[in-house]
Amino acid sequence: MKPQPNRRERKVLDKNLRNHWESLWGQTTRANFPQSLSDYLSKKGTDACWRIYSDLLSLCKFDSNPRILELGAGSGNMTLRIVKKLGGNATLVDYSAQALRAAKQNSIREGLIDRIAFVQSDVFNFAPQKRYDLVHSGGLVEHFSMPLLGEIVKKHVTCANAQGYVILMVPAPTWWYKAMRRFLEAVQKWPKDFEVSFDKKKLESIADKNGLRVLGSLQSNGLARASAIVGTPRVICQAPESQT
Repeated sequence: MKPQPNRRERKVLDKNLRNHWESLWGQTTRANFPQSLSDYLSKKGTDACWRIYSDLLSLCKFDSNPRILELGAGSGNMTLRIVKKLGGNATLVDYSAQALRAAKQNSIREGLIDRIAFVQSDVFNFAPQKRYDLVHSGGLVEHFSMPLLGEIVKKHVTCANAQGYVILMVPAPTWWYKAMRRFLEAVQKWPKDFEVSFDKKKLESIADKNGLRVLGSLQSNGLARASAIVGTPRVICQAPESQT
């Protein structure tokens, strides 16, 4: 078993990881593609992921004006689509100032800025006083290995209320994902740090072990190249005490 980093090593890794994501979000293109192509691929990928989200949301029942939380929100595009579909208000959490800046710009563009709160925080240290009707993330949990992977799934659970829902979306080990990753790594343009892909059975197992009762799961072999699950908290942990 690979030894876990000590506290000093963890601080160095955290600093390097923060710098990595700040740099990534500060870039105007991905993998040095022309901006028009980058925007096109980004929109197509978001549209494909939204179809998965829509299918999972159809399994959920929300009251009017639900409270929505996205952890590791990045640009916030998926949450903005959810708010347009369900109504309510949302909180976006990310430790990257660059990411939140992009999320604010997107919220203004979509006319939703008054319904979105932005919190710059490490996900592990984020401890809201209230619970949410929907807690979700896409592109977050795959960047952690055990035991932090389990902790970050539990963080979703502890932020959801007793009748709430959790959606997790991660990369799936499809041929498209593997081919794209191998190509970008070969030309030294892979924009991620540590990342692991999951098939839906593995994602279901991780969710089940960390407090979620899985209601449904999907795996896309298309442009979304993602596995996703929706579940409800099986065990409600003690509510966070600090106000954020």
